[in-house]
Amino acid sequence: MECFLVQVDMVYNDVERLRFLFGGFVSGFDGFGFWVRCWVWFQHLVKKTVDRRLSISGSHSYQLSEMEFVSPEGLRLDGRRPTEMRQLRAEIGVVSKADGSAMFEMGNTKVIAAVYGPREVQNKGQQINNDHALVRCEYSMANFSTGDRMRKPKGDRRSIEISLVIRQTMEACIMTHLMPRSQIDIFVQVLQADGGTRSACINAATLALADAGIPMCDLVTSCSAGYLNSTPLLDLNYLEDSAGGADVTVGILPTLDKVTLLQMDAKLPTNIFEDVMQLATEGCKAIANYIREMLAENTKQLEFRRGS
Repeated sequence: MECFLVQVDMVYNDVERLRFLFGGFVSGFDGFGFWVRCWVWFQHLVKKTVDRRLSISGSHSYQLSEMEFVSPEGLRLDGRRPTEMRQLRAEIGVVSKADGSAMFEMGNTKVIAAVYGPREVQNKGQQINNDHALVRCEYSMANFSTGDRMRKPKGDRRSIEISLVIRQTMEACIMTHLMPRSQIDIFVQVLQADGGTRSACINAATLALADAGIPMCDLVTSCSAGYLNSTPLLDLNYLEDSAGGADVTVGILPTLDKVTLLQMDAKLPTNIFEDVMQLATEGCKAIANYIREMLAENTKQLEFRRGS
């Protein structure tokens, strides 16, 4: 009501504009016709305000798409080279109650994974093949993981889709035939999101499975690459990922040299796609080397504790 009175006061102080808009002369506030004209003028102002905000939003999107993500010196917005990954950091055994757990960081993206099992199948109807273990995965994002503080409903479509991707990717490396009539649960939660959350979840789950002693034919590592400003970029952060360019997420078994995951958000010419995928594959191999070093260091610490 206060906003409406302000608009009415603007109309009272601008009678000539009303006459120009409605083709009549308004002499005062008496009469139903004047209040109708006030309401029309109020709607006119609201429409102008909305159009102005939309134009500002559109120009912001245009500026984001035209932003220079790679400088003439060959540096990205965060100071990295196009083929340089963000800093990796991992920690094993972060959840004491779980059979295996790990935290994995890629730059400002931080993910925690916990593995329970192998254990008895809780819901017999979910296990289709009794000769293989049942692998389940649950993905979620903490409400404080992004700048958006809106509470996300549990089990939304995006979470279900990512849970399915992680489960299928991990099934490719787990030797489920060695654990018949059993169940393995993988829980992954994003604590801090800054691009590449899907890859970070897969890398964290790999470490957690190894910590739980789950037999695997090979490690599974994942990394993403994109194409912005006519340049292939490795390991996109959130700003680069949300720029609207192509984003390719790859998951591989580095020792067996097999691809277990391949997703792309936009179309790319064949020759450019091959370069971007090759870049993402090299990132996966670098992450695999880092995970092997972490597992070797963790084994040394366990041997030292047992010896002491």
